Amino acid sequence: MQHKLDWQASATSAQRARSRALLSILGVAAALALAACGNGSGSGQAASDSKRIAVFQPTNTNNYTVTEIKGAVDAAKSNGYEVDVFDSEFDAAKQASQVQQATDAKRYDGFVIMASGAPGTVCTQIQNAMRAGIRVAMINQPACDPAYGQNEYANPMKGTSFTGWQSPKLFQEYFEAAFKANPEGGEYAVIAPPAAHQNFGRVKAALDAVAAKHPQWTSVGFVPGDYLTNTALAKTAGVIAAHPNLKLLFSLYSGMTDGAYAALSSAGHADTVKIIDWVSEVQGYARIKSGVYQIGFTGLPYEEGYRGTQSVIAQITGKDEFQGVPAFGFIDLSKDPKVAKLGFEVKATNVEQFQNAGFPELPDQPATLKVANPF
Repeated sequence: MQHKLDWQASATSAQRARSRALLSILGVAAALALAACGNGSGSGQAASDSKRIAVFQPTNTNNYTVTEIKGAVDAAKSNGYEVDVFDSEFDAAKQASQVQQATDAKRYDGFVIMASGAPGTVCTQIQNAMRAGIRVAMINQPACDPAYGQNEYANPMKGTSFTGWQSPKLFQEYFEAAFKANPEGGEYAVIAPPAAHQNFGRVKAALDAVAAKHPQWTSVGFVPGDYLTNTALAKTAGVIAAHPNLKLLFSLYSGMTDGAYAALSSAGHADTVKIIDWVSEVQGYARIKSGVYQIGFTGLPYEEGYRGTQSVIAQITGKDEFQGVPAFGFIDLSKDPKVAKLGFEVKATNVEQFQNAGFPELPDQPATLKVANPF
């Protein structure tokens, strides 16, 4: 799945020049360290005959991250790189420790990281890795700087790349699509991403911007979830018990929407509450097609992992781009050829078009994907 693409990365020429200069300096330092140690083992970057990438993920408990890992592993192995995958179990401190241990191990050429928590939780470790000559690509969330606004989201930390599609603009389109499809108004609630996750802030900012234009809708809950089905079930049950006149429910991950739908069904409200899914997966597509969910927005987890890994390979090999994906800057997946003509909004009237284009993205055998923490 090696596509030759023409990306419009957001990094300026000056940024790229500075980044290349920094990496050149780091490369010289690494080379001197290797020369001082003979074969380079035990010091500096990985040995010259080693090609290894570490992939850091916040969880291995949902289809999104498993699919993202699959994309990263496929991109790495198809280009001759070995891969170690770290699962931090949504523990930001654990992920920071994993990144530092991987840096200290001196066996990796590059890191592909989906942050577990807020921007600053792994920032120091990313900077340490870069100082050690390890190339860094962020996926799903940028590193270090708050990414609640469009400008911050699209301008990753210098010397890194950021591959993503869940922009503030797209979140606004998500809410706007639902409010426009239901002009009558009423009460709505949101089962949101985890409060410590960057998506939480982007979702809230997007909702605030859109809701102001639809005063006929009244929020009765912006409830942080944890991307897990059972948590969403419990929290949705609480919302519907307190607000039996609920008309619209947003759920910002398909796995959570499973739980939300179960709670509404159990309470006898599945036919009266319109459900708006996010990152629609197989079950979401089926329910959109049958009319159980009104709208879904498709996800690009495989492309996220794949493009991020292509980007870090570009950095490792000292190229401006690799297979059309730039080494540095923002890699905007909303421009990916796979979704560019379709957009992201999935409805009963277009769901088959998305399916014919290869959506939803899932690994072939998610149950057999091996995720091993080397340390």
